[in-house]
Amino acid sequence: MTAASAQTDETVTASRPEAVGRALCLELPAPGADGAAPEWIMLIPAGADLSARDGRRWTNPDPDAVVAETRALGRDLVIDWEHASELRGRAGERTPAAGWIQDVERRNDGSIWGRVEWTADGARDVAGRAYRYFSPAFDFGRQTRRIKRIVGGGLVHFPNFQMPALAREEDPRPMTDVIPASVTRALGLADGADERAVCAAIDRLRADVTRATAAAEQPPLERFVPRADHDMVLQRATAAETRLAEVEATGHQEKVDAAIKGALEAGKITPASEGYHRATCRTAEGLAAFETYVQAAPKVVADGLTGKAPPAQAAGGQLTDEERATCRQLGLTEAQYIATRDGAPQTKEA
Repeated sequence: MTAASAQTDETVTASRPEAVGRALCLELPAPGADGAAPEWIMLIPAGADLSARDGRRWTNPDPDAVVAETRALGRDLVIDWEHASELRGRAGERTPAAGWIQDVERRNDGSIWGRVEWTADGARDVAGRAYRYFSPAFDFGRQTRRIKRIVGGGLVHFPNFQMPALAREEDPRPMTDVIPASVTRALGLADGADERAVCAAIDRLRADVTRATAAAEQPPLERFVPRADHDMVLQRATAAETRLAEVEATGHQEKVDAAIKGALEAGKITPASEGYHRATCRTAEGLAAFETYVQAAPKVVADGLTGKAPPAQAAGGQLTDEERATCRQLGLTEAQYIATRDGAPQTKEA
């Protein structure tokens, strides 16, 4: 046989004898002409639906799958007497083998047969008809009752016709497994939750993991972008903002130059006060205020002097007549005007 395969969650395994399907009490073939025990015996009869005399039922819709799963166990399957391996063997008692199933195959009618290597005692009991019936032990799905794989069998006396769980007549044992509280709590269930609730919780966890894995592998484009694309867009945005700031600064300066030039040519400001007015026009708000002032201001420079170099300042830090006129228009003191003209601009007093 080949390497073992993994069992599914719903599989009832042979590690719990009361749950293993022991059924199909089948009469063994008669000894051969030489009196030897038969090499091939039927393990599972043909039929998709199999029922026992005690009312239990199983399904076997895919015998080929059962054969494959049985071979995947990767070991010979024991045949004992009266299923001793699963009854007394669990208690540590000695349970000799009557034979070993070394291979399984599906026949044309859908039945499953096994090739047996008998021990001396097993061959004697079978050939001498001391035991006439074989009862296989198999794993099956607890919910679906579908046969999964054959795990062994026993020589028995009392058949239960068709498909008994043991090769003896007995009352079916209910599945009363207790789910440990640690398991139910880990799944967010109340203590005492049954197997169906546990399986449903596990299915939900699997679905959550599947969704999370898919989301991690394929994040939504409306929420995530590749890092390289993000960096490129950020670089372009920064460059665009810098360029826009440069354009806006250039445009503002051109507007300031035009406004100052117009005010000088109209005689609304003196050449001596040009530096002050440029300082107030550094911002868009300051430029707007200057343009409003120029529109309402009277002419302070005589015709023929506009656009020319400013007249010399009065001695001793005094103002010229033109500068005094500018102070009156701007509401500045002479000291404020001198400070603005000769140094940092001053704000208007309240």
